[in-house]
Amino acid sequence: MDNTQFLSIKEAADYLQVDYKVVYRLVKEGRLPASRVGWQFRITPGDIEAYLRSQRIGDNHTGASAGDADSALRPPAVPHDTNVIPPRVDAQIPLGREDAKKLEAYVCDAFAGQVGEIDSLQHPEGGALIHVQDWAALCTIRDERTRLLDILETAFLDRKTLAVTPLNTHVRYLVKDSPLLSIELKFLGHLNPFATEHVDSAPATRAELLRFLDGSALTAQAMRIVGCVSPTGWDELAVEQARDQAWLAANNLLLYLIDVRTGSVVYNEQSAMTRRYAGLFGFADAFRHADEG
Repeated sequence: MDNTQFLSIKEAADYLQVDYKVVYRLVKEGRLPASRVGWQFRITPGDIEAYLRSQRIGDNHTGASAGDADSALRPPAVPHDTNVIPPRVDAQIPLGREDAKKLEAYVCDAFAGQVGEIDSLQHPEGGALIHVQDWAALCTIRDERTRLLDILETAFLDRKTLAVTPLNTHVRYLVKDSPLLSIELKFLGHLNPFATEHVDSAPATRAELLRFLDGSALTAQAMRIVGCVSPTGWDELAVEQARDQAWLAANNLLLYLIDVRTGSVVYNEQSAMTRRYAGLFGFADAFRHADEG
């Protein structure tokens, strides 16, 4: 790996072939060095290799002191680049799969960073104040790599393919209060064209949105706050669905559609409650300014 590169938490997890939240927790605990840029963490391949070496040393040389390990893992003096912007998205040009992968890594990393900074959160039902010390402990990550296997008609996925192909990651923080509260982010791209044609330009549809929401519903009754990101925008029916107050209320759902082409967040603006939680997806603002010089 090239030590001049920087990886997001998700990219580092893909490289290590571990769950996203394992890397996030290592970073939050200071065991894996990382630099903070806005809402995102950036990790160098050299830091990953240093951490892996320290683990091997710890296994094979029990005489090494904790002080030695701490010294080896001390974060390097890397300045924060405040000019970092999200990947550019041009609605007039079909989106390549590598750019879609970068978008997926960016939004998942930004969402984790934004949620991880929350100390207190008011429950949408009843208004009880929730305090969370470790959001990573409440996090589960799912993706659609099994579907990707079917699309590619193969029994395995190599690292090169995973490094350039989006996986439609679904991040969920489940707060086991009464009632349950689920805070989620879903990247909703078209895996078939990305995997086979390596490009896509069709907006996500209402049918695709509803299929995800129905398929990811919890068995127990829960309040869901869900942000869905499409790398190719949304069709008009999906936008109408996100603003359908009666349907949203019937499904205990606060829904936000993030349009990375414009940086806008589409939701039911008539609902005071929905407006109050829109800030959970404030990272979308970065896309609004991505093309400004």
